Amino acid sequence: MKRFSLSLISGCLLSATSPIGLAQTLDSLIFTNQTGGMTIRPARVERWTPQPDDRTELHRTIVKSYTVTAKDALSVDNHFGDVTVTLWERNEMRVEVAVTSSSDKPERARKVLDAVTIDEQRKDDTFSFKTIIADGFDGGWKKGDRQNYLRVDYRISMPKANRLAIKNSFGNTTIPNFWAPLSLSSKFGNVYGADFNNPNTRIQAEFGNVSIRDIQNGTLTMSFGDIDINSGNVLSIVQDYGKLKIGETNQVDARMSYADASIGLIRQSAKLRLNYARRFLLGQVGASANKIDVEANYSTVAMPVQNESNGNFDITVTHGGFSYPNLPSFRLTTPPSPPSLPRRPSQTRQYIGQFGTGGGPHIRVVATYGDVRFK
Repeated sequence: MKRFSLSLISGCLLSATSPIGLAQTLDSLIFTNQTGGMTIRPARVERWTPQPDDRTELHRTIVKSYTVTAKDALSVDNHFGDVTVTLWERNEMRVEVAVTSSSDKPERARKVLDAVTIDEQRKDDTFSFKTIIADGFDGGWKKGDRQNYLRVDYRISMPKANRLAIKNSFGNTTIPNFWAPLSLSSKFGNVYGADFNNPNTRIQAEFGNVSIRDIQNGTLTMSFGDIDINSGNVLSIVQDYGKLKIGETNQVDARMSYADASIGLIRQSAKLRLNYARRFLLGQVGASANKIDVEANYSTVAMPVQNESNGNFDITVTHGGFSYPNLPSFRLTTPPSPPSLPRRPSQTRQYIGQFGTGGGPHIRVVATYGDVRFK
């Protein structure tokens, strides 16, 4: 295993109190090692930025690049900074790590900068980077403090065919159109994505939001955050505490607790399990859809029924109500079942019927301690 030390790559430590010395940066310093097709360019290894508030801000940048084939993969494990990915038409991976340390005490800024190392290694077909911060420098500063902070930002350029795994905490992650397998774990930061086209896409997030334009086949797990997907193909979602918004999707399998949900259009099928969702709203069911299956506890469910649409429904409510529009095409084919206990008329009732000519999607809802509304 190679250990890539930030303090070693700088070659020398420049005095934070000497602007002249710091002006003599190592911008032109380039090391080339042909072993394994690796190039190391520590551009602007360290520099001092004068600040109007008399604080000291130190910077260090590491650049590493590799010649790769389609079977190679990249793994990044970072915290206290952003990870940004771009794609290019080269058989090369390029990873740039920018470390910024700021403090109102120059000696502290330097100590924190020197406490950061990047552990770099290659195992089989995977190039991996891991941010390591020495004990005592990983969280003693207040959140939002503009004078005392540490940032470790990754900027990645890579071909579109290579697999990518990112683990990032206390920072945002931005990924463009992506075609290769993707595994992403995010904590205390937001995830921004364009189009994810690979069926092997997995995203796990906590205490942050996920916003994706389009995802073909994806598995998403969220705790304490919102998910916003413009369009999808086959989605599997587990969400606790937050909001789910999907513009349109072919298929979705979702389990949600203490989370509200809104889906604009389901074209094929849906399997939804809701617990303590104040509101679940489905805007439209496509004519080609076959089954919508919802089980809701302590949740309110709203489903669409257009006058010109066709379908069948089977609704069971316990300690809740079922309401539907007064449309000529909407009718009950089986009278509501009597309450299971005559002395408790609000306990359980079942409604079976159809709208339009029937024969379309089958909608099944089982609700306990919540209402079901067809609108």
